[in-house]
Amino acid sequence: MNHAKKNLTNRLRKKVVKVIRKDQKETADSQENLPQIRNLRGQNLAKRPSKVVKQEQSRVAAVKKSILIKKVKKLVKHAKRTTPGEVEGKVSSPKSSRQEGTRWLKVTEKQTLQRASRLRRRLTKK
Repeated sequence: MNHAKKNLTNRLRKKVVKVIRKDQKETADSQENLPQIRNLRGQNLAKRPSKVVKQEQSRVAAVKKSILIKKVKKLVKHAKRTTPGEVEGKVSSPKSSRQEGTRWLKVTEKQTLQRASRLRRRLTKK
């Protein structure tokens, strides 16, 4: 159902004109303040090339992932058992016999046997 168009009073008409002019002036001012974008051989583009944007996004994702991995490594509980390395078994003992136990003894025995065999080979060469 179409309604008949109602005539505006002079007072309302003036208000409408005032609002329209104000909006037009604001949009003109805002357009003047926008930076001018010129295309000089591919420089100062309004929109960055999608290839560059994707590369940057992948770099950011890689950095985030590496940071996350570092945080997780700090928080993750690690096994207590370790190999003693090239250390004399008589001089250094494990901190707690329960943590290392027979494994520590087995590793130190193997290391001493290997050290002895190396020494034997060295002496027989001369």
